[in-house]
Amino acid sequence: MATLKLKYLKCIRRNDLEGKDEVRTKVHQVAVWNGVVAKGGKVDIDWQGDFEDKVSVICEEMNDQKAQQIGPAVNVFETGNPPFLTFKTSGTWYEVYFDVTPSAQAA
Repeated sequence: MATLKLKYLKCIRRNDLEGKDEVRTKVHQVAVWNGVVAKGGKVDIDWQGDFEDKVSVICEEMNDQKAQQIGPAVNVFETGNPPFLTFKTSGTWYEVYFDVTPSAQAA
């Protein structure tokens, strides 16, 4: 079993025209973090959980209770991952920085 640690989120381009974005991050369709971030800002997520083989991560921008998914879901694997996850639409761009501690078998 591997451990995924979501470290922080950077907002390259915000969704809202004014103010800050309200972002929700989900792992395997379960909300694990909610926060507020400004354009060019960085916010700590500091969440971790175990998974086997791969895990799906998504980011959503919240407007009250209505969620807009930003880009497609991204799979994180026990090994061979990029340095960060990119969530992007034509008007919004977030990056989530993370670490994976692989299981002893995958290392």
